Amino acid sequence: MVGETNLSGAPVFDYTQDCLVATMDYRVLIRSLHLPFSVLSDADLALVTALKLPVFTVEGMTLMRRLTLAIRDGLIRHVFYPIENPAGYVEDVLAWLKQAGR
Repeated sequence: MVGETNLSGAPVFDYTQDCLVATMDYRVLIRSLHLPFSVLSDADLALVTALKLPVFTVEGMTLMRRLTLAIRDGLIRHVFYPIENPAGYVEDVLAWLKQAGR
Protein backbone atom coordinates (compact mmCIF):
# COMPACT_ATOMS: atom_id res chain seq x y z
CA MET A 1 0.00 0.00 0.00
CA VAL A 2 1.23 3.49 -0.78
CA GLY A 3 3.15 5.06 2.06
CA GLU A 4 2.75 2.10 4.40
CA THR A 5 4.84 2.33 7.54
CA ASN A 6 5.61 -0.38 10.05
CA LEU A 7 5.52 0.02 13.79
CA SER A 8 7.42 -2.88 15.28
CA GLY A 9 6.53 -4.90 12.20
CA ALA A 10 2.85 -3.88 12.25
CA PRO A 11 1.43 -1.83 9.38
CA VAL A 12 0.24 1.66 10.36
CA PHE A 13 -2.60 3.60 8.73
CA ASP A 14 -4.24 6.90 9.52
CA TYR A 15 -8.03 6.98 9.66
CA THR A 16 -9.92 10.17 8.95
CA GLN A 17 -13.50 11.30 8.77
CA ASP A 18 -12.49 14.26 6.62
CA CYS A 19 -14.68 14.36 3.51
CA LEU A 20 -11.86 16.13 1.65
CA VAL A 21 -9.84 12.92 1.75
CA ALA A 22 -12.83 11.00 0.38
CA THR A 23 -13.04 13.31 -2.62
CA MET A 24 -9.37 13.45 -3.58
CA ASP A 25 -6.75 10.96 -4.57
CA TYR A 26 -5.24 9.85 -1.26
CA ARG A 27 -1.84 9.38 -2.92
CA VAL A 28 -1.77 13.13 -3.62
CA LEU A 29 -2.60 13.81 0.03
CA ILE A 30 0.13 11.48 1.27
CA ARG A 31 2.72 13.06 -1.03
CA SER A 32 1.71 16.65 -0.31
CA LEU A 33 1.75 16.16 3.47
CA HIS A 34 4.80 13.85 3.37
CA LEU A 35 2.91 11.23 5.40
CA PRO A 36 4.83 8.00 6.11
CA PHE A 37 1.59 5.98 6.13
CA SER A 38 -1.61 5.44 4.18
CA VAL A 39 -4.81 7.33 4.94
CA LEU A 40 -8.14 5.54 5.17
CA SER A 41 -11.22 7.73 4.75
CA ASP A 42 -14.61 7.26 6.41
CA ALA A 43 -16.48 10.47 5.59
CA ASP A 44 -19.83 8.65 5.95
CA LEU A 45 -18.88 7.34 9.43
CA ALA A 46 -19.53 3.74 8.36
CA LEU A 47 -16.72 2.33 10.55
CA VAL A 48 -17.68 4.55 13.49
CA THR A 49 -21.28 3.36 13.24
CA ALA A 50 -20.51 -0.32 12.68
CA LEU A 51 -18.07 -0.54 15.59
CA LYS A 52 -19.94 1.91 17.83
CA LEU A 53 -16.76 3.93 18.30
CA PRO A 54 -16.75 6.85 20.76
CA VAL A 55 -17.69 10.19 19.21
CA PHE A 56 -18.39 13.78 20.19
CA THR A 57 -20.10 16.66 18.42
CA VAL A 58 -18.68 20.13 17.71
CA GLU A 59 -20.59 22.75 15.73
CA GLY A 60 -22.82 20.08 14.23
CA MET A 61 -19.92 17.83 13.18
CA THR A 62 -19.66 14.30 14.59
CA LEU A 63 -16.03 13.51 15.32
CA MET A 64 -14.43 10.30 16.53
CA ARG A 65 -12.44 10.37 19.74
CA ARG A 66 -8.77 9.54 19.42
CA LEU A 67 -8.05 5.83 19.71
CA THR A 68 -5.85 3.13 18.25
CA LEU A 69 -7.08 -0.24 17.04
CA ALA A 70 -4.63 -3.14 16.96
CA ILE A 71 -5.94 -5.38 14.17
CA ARG A 72 -4.49 -8.73 13.19
CA ASP A 73 -5.92 -11.22 10.70
CA GLY A 74 -8.98 -9.01 10.24
CA LEU A 75 -9.86 -9.02 13.96
CA ILE A 76 -9.57 -6.20 16.47
CA ARG A 77 -7.16 -7.60 19.04
CA HIS A 78 -6.85 -4.55 21.30
CA VAL A 79 -8.25 -1.02 21.61
CA PHE A 80 -6.12 1.76 23.06
CA TYR A 81 -8.63 4.22 24.49
CA PRO A 82 -8.79 6.76 25.91
CA ILE A 83 -5.56 8.30 24.68
CA GLU A 84 -4.81 10.91 27.28
CA ASN A 85 -1.20 11.54 26.23
CA PRO A 86 -1.07 11.57 22.41
CA ALA A 87 2.66 12.27 22.40
CA GLY A 88 3.52 9.35 24.66
CA TYR A 89 1.00 6.60 24.09
CA VAL A 90 3.03 5.07 21.27
CA GLU A 91 5.14 3.45 24.00
CA ASP A 92 2.02 1.64 25.23
CA VAL A 93 1.30 0.43 21.70
CA LEU A 94 4.88 -0.79 21.24
CA ALA A 95 4.79 -2.60 24.59
CA TRP A 96 1.51 -4.29 23.66
CA LEU A 97 2.86 -5.32 20.24
CA LYS A 98 5.93 -6.82 21.90
CA GLN A 99 3.84 -8.68 24.49
CA ALA A 100 1.43 -9.89 21.81
CA GLY A 101 4.30 -11.38 19.88
CA ARG A 102 4.13 -9.00 16.97
